[in-house]
Amino acid sequence: MGKRAPLKEAPTHWTLKPAGGNKYKGTYFRRLEDIQRGLRVIDASRMPSGGRFLFLYYGCEKLGKGIVGIHKTWAADDAYDQSLHLSELRLAVCGLRLDISDAELNALFVSNDKTTARYWRNEIVHNFGPWNVKTIIKHSATLNKQMHDFLESHTSSVLDFLKRTYGHLLP
Repeated sequence: MGKRAPLKEAPTHWTLKPAGGNKYKGTYFRRLEDIQRGLRVIDASRMPSGGRFLFLYYGCEKLGKGIVGIHKTWAADDAYDQSLHLSELRLAVCGLRLDISDAELNALFVSNDKTTARYWRNEIVHNFGPWNVKTIIKHSATLNKQMHDFLESHTSSVLDFLKRTYGHLLP
């Protein structure tokens, strides 16, 4: 498999428009709003902790990819087609001047530490079985709270950034 061509910056791309709703499906704004909508639809708060873990993790990953894509001014489809790299996310958080600590990012997205959400997401995806499920359930009280808090604390600040920075793209 060959290397992909680098993505192009597109600072006036329509997916940077800070608007939600069906008319703007596909924008970063709508995609980030959809994280909470999706969690409500599946009633994540009532799910068993292991299932909730996966849905919360994918919500955090979606927010992380959005942050990176917005920072790099990529079209949203391109941003969400990329793997999330912690080093790029850290740069994007700084670039957008978001109040997200390295400790928060580490707790969620470091991949080689058995205390992080990403580690256990990778384990369950690549090595699904009863031991990993039991271990996720054991860690889920802490990890689920961290992921829930991350989404609750930072989704709105990214949406606010889009409004401030790209409001001129709206008609």
